[in-house]
Amino acid sequence: MKKLYKTYHSSGLEVLTVSQEFNKESGKVDLEKESLPWLVTLDTKENGVLATYHVDRLPDNVLLDAKRTVIGRDLSIQELKTSLDQLLKR
Repeated sequence: MKKLYKTYHSSGLEVLTVSQEFNKESGKVDLEKESLPWLVTLDTKENGVLATYHVDRLPDNVLLDAKRTVIGRDLSIQELKTSLDQLLKR
């Protein structure tokens, strides 16, 4: 995923990692250790990211267009690369 992000970020790709933790503080520490170059958040009752995009199992991935409409789900890295190539006309 880091390689795809590096390749496509300048073309508009944004990645959001959403973690669902029972212990909010330990979840923050775990996410900070990952040192991910993209947006990272914890799913909470306040933001409900997982519910908004109907994520009912983890791990999962959801591909959204610029209007935040779901255009892909549960894609392998290769499927994601192919979709990005098509969407970004590479």
